[in-house]
Amino acid sequence: MDPARFAKFRRSMIVKSAIFAPLMIACIWYLDGRATPRRDLFDFVGTPAILAWTIYRSIQSEREKWDTLLLEFRDGTLVRRLPDFPTLEIAPGEVTKIVESTHGIMIKTSSRGKFLLVSRWLLDYDDFRSRLAVWAPSTEIVRAAPSIPAFIKSSVSVVMCIALFGGPLYLMYTPYHKLIVPLGLGLVVGLAAMTLYYYRSPNVPISFRKAGWILPALPLLAMISRLL
Repeated sequence: MDPARFAKFRRSMIVKSAIFAPLMIACIWYLDGRATPRRDLFDFVGTPAILAWTIYRSIQSEREKWDTLLLEFRDGTLVRRLPDFPTLEIAPGEVTKIVESTHGIMIKTSSRGKFLLVSRWLLDYDDFRSRLAVWAPSTEIVRAAPSIPAFIKSSVSVVMCIALFGGPLYLMYTPYHKLIVPLGLGLVVGLAAMTLYYYRSPNVPISFRKAGWILPALPLLAMISRLL
């Protein structure tokens, strides 16, 4: 990736985090306040510190990926190498669609979960795009166009992510005890299905394969703690 453009990318991450973090803290305080109205030191210091550390580590992780991403055409195959990610190899015959947008190029394949997103901030992006057209001549590079189905799909995905990852937090503080068991079991099944779906994807970090099964345990532990 182009080293000169990382500063702009980092600023973008910081701006998004500055919007997201206060909303996250407000949500935690609201749910915590329903269970224990009194505030303690962790509410004012611990929660913001954890979020700040998470944001810092995310930026550091993106910097590492930015500096180490390697794309090469080798023996007729497009290969992506990235630390903590499986090596991704795509043959021209696997490609079903190549879509270019303002953010970069998306190479879609016939295999579930196997795709490659190449940022426009890639060093020598124009050269890569030209080689891509020669590498997969039977697949035309098309421009991304907004569509209602794509918007609906994205909206549903966002709602599902919020529900799955915010569910355990709600489960810890909900005053509706009748919801604890059905909601907890539903979250366990949902997170287990999501983990299994993405487990073999080459676009999921290897570390997720080692620790991803912790996710279904979170609502299970929350449910057990509320029932005891």
